[in-house]
Amino acid sequence: MEITKKIPVPTLALQGKWDSINIGVGVIAALGDPSHICLLRNMKEKSLAVVACDGKDNMSIRVPEGFLELHKSFKIHSKQFVYETLTGWGLNPEKTYSFKGKYLEEQKMLVFCLKNADL
Repeated sequence: MEITKKIPVPTLALQGKWDSINIGVGVIAALGDPSHICLLRNMKEKSLAVVACDGKDNMSIRVPEGFLELHKSFKIHSKQFVYETLTGWGLNPEKTYSFKGKYLEEQKMLVFCLKNADL
């Protein structure tokens, strides 16, 4: 009998009070356990995307080694990114907003839209 491990729902949270982006284990699992990720922001569409990328990319963020086995989430700290995103979307920069992601196979990215956020 084959046992398959269920991939958790990909989640991302913007934590205004702590100036951080919380990346859930489901995001990294859905992207195939990459060594680095990049965050993309679309202010007009009020969405964020996470893609696997090369560590040489200017905006790459290293995923902690062994992340899928050891962790449930990790934080990226960026006061400017979090503040500009929240205020640009008309949200309170002191609050936390959680998003569920949708995997786009063709683009190999996870997209997180404001309309899907827990406000």
